[in-house]
Amino acid sequence: PTLDELAERYRGLKPPRFPTVFECLLNAVACQQLSIAAGLTILSRLAAAAGASAGPLHAFPRPSDVLDVPKFALRALGFSERKAETILELARVAATGELELETLEQLNDAAVVEALVRQRGIGPWSADYVMLRALGRLHVFPQSDVGALNGLRALLAASGRDEAPRAALARQARGFDLSAGRDLLGPAFAASFFSLS
Repeated sequence: PTLDELAERYRGLKPPRFPTVFECLLNAVACQQLSIAAGLTILSRLAAAAGASAGPLHAFPRPSDVLDVPKFALRALGFSERKAETILELARVAATGELELETLEQLNDAAVVEALVRQRGIGPWSADYVMLRALGRLHVFPQSDVGALNGLRALLAASGRDEAPRAALARQARGFDLSAGRDLLGPAFAASFFSLS
């Protein structure tokens, strides 16, 4: 089977989107080089410390809420020094409008990546993650995401293909204008994303 066939098998399956780009960005930062479970634990602590409460539940904090948390307190929640600095800087640029996160949806992929990677602590993996999970761009496959590549490798193997995921993606992309939103890779990524949970 080709990636087209895998994509067709999983057509309609989409990774869940975050309610805000800011929440997605902080998720990307928190989970960099950590397990998803560890990153989410630290983010839950942040929500409890800075998010609005509704009984035992807490909303994810807004940029202005995060700015009220000093760096030492972010460190106490479990963020590294570098991640705490990145989170505070992202909150600052979002709160001041220096980086208009909610208007990223209007930009093309290259412009989104350019805007995001200018921010301290945000690289190509995080930019791809935001495009997929916050902006819903299913044609984006985060090629530097080891977990996603392993998930795609498992999907390829399950379909009887002994092919490296990056090679399959490159071959699949040839002849298609993925920037036009052709939904070939998103369902396969979604399947690989969910197979990791």
